[in-house]
Amino acid sequence: MGQAPASGDPSQRIHFLDVSRALFMLLGIPFHAALVYSSAIWAVSSPDKSAALEYLPTILSSFRMPGFFMIAGFFAALLLQRRSAADWLRMRIVRLGIPLLTGIAMIVPLQNAVLRLAPLNAVQLPGSDANALFSHLWFLPVLLMLCAGLAIGWKLVRRVRWPDLPFWSLGLLVGLWLIGLQYAKTIVNLAPMGGFIDLQSVLADAPFFMLGVAARLNPAILARLTRQDGKVVAIGLLALVVHCQLRHPIGPAEFAVSKLSEGLAALCLMQTVIAILARWFDRPSPIVDRMVDASFTIYLLHHPVIIVLSVLLLPLAVPPLVEWTLICAATLTLSYAMHRAISRSGLLLLLFNGVVPRSGRGLLTQPSAPTPS
Repeated sequence: MGQAPASGDPSQRIHFLDVSRALFMLLGIPFHAALVYSSAIWAVSSPDKSAALEYLPTILSSFRMPGFFMIAGFFAALLLQRRSAADWLRMRIVRLGIPLLTGIAMIVPLQNAVLRLAPLNAVQLPGSDANALFSHLWFLPVLLMLCAGLAIGWKLVRRVRWPDLPFWSLGLLVGLWLIGLQYAKTIVNLAPMGGFIDLQSVLADAPFFMLGVAARLNPAILARLTRQDGKVVAIGLLALVVHCQLRHPIGPAEFAVSKLSEGLAALCLMQTVIAILARWFDRPSPIVDRMVDASFTIYLLHHPVIIVLSVLLLPLAVPPLVEWTLICAATLTLSYAMHRAISRSGLLLLLFNGVVPRSGRGLLTQPSAPTPS
């Protein structure tokens, strides 16, 4: 069920993975909108908080980006089996690098301008560090570095016998990795050049990226990924509850439990979501395919849209949950409309999706035909 072909026609889309990747990106809308009404420090902070939305960012972040990086690793390995590493990496630099530069030059300055015009007590003004420069596009340089590492080590990686382990055991291993990474950064600078090279995020997301690579190289791992398992669901939900309660750990023991539960929640919930989508969405659907192709543009543009809408809603006495719902619906609608406009221009598709004219697909989407390098 939902398994990718080991070889053959590169135009064959793996529908449930396309849908999973799109969902993980689109969940950025409720994630960032919920930050406005939570106690977290974000670009915009409403004075009206919501107990219902307080934990939503933690819940979504527990599996959303791990799932995205896992799927990126899967498709990276799939394409590396069909192209030379050098050609594939050049394609990745175009597909990822051009939208990153567009975002830095156009999108991030726009949202920063909005923040400077907003009431100072309700916004977090951008600084001059890497976080301010990349904003919500932080994952693009991280993914570029992961792709470069995979291209360099591909000849070795493809020869490894990747073991098929239960996802709860992988979650524990990821938790241990995160604990070690936290202590490693006290010894080694994992954010050189003022944080513009974010090695900490690269190392934190590398296990998920490599799991995707392994799922492509070992069909048993992909089969496990698509198999619904009640035990995995239960472990993931329990780990998520623990992780939510220990968002701000005090002392080394709580910190260790927090990271172990974070790893368990990430692997188990990611697998649960993908298994559900593999069952119900592993088939062509024109509506779903349109949203899949639009998902990256929507993610690129949703951040400033949420900032604008949340600033405009600040003076209104509207319940936070209602405001959040309105922001999510309006952001999805406006971002999709902008994607439709962008898709009519080859130049705009190149700038916002990294799509070279004639390729006809969005960022990271498995191409319908081999795209030019």
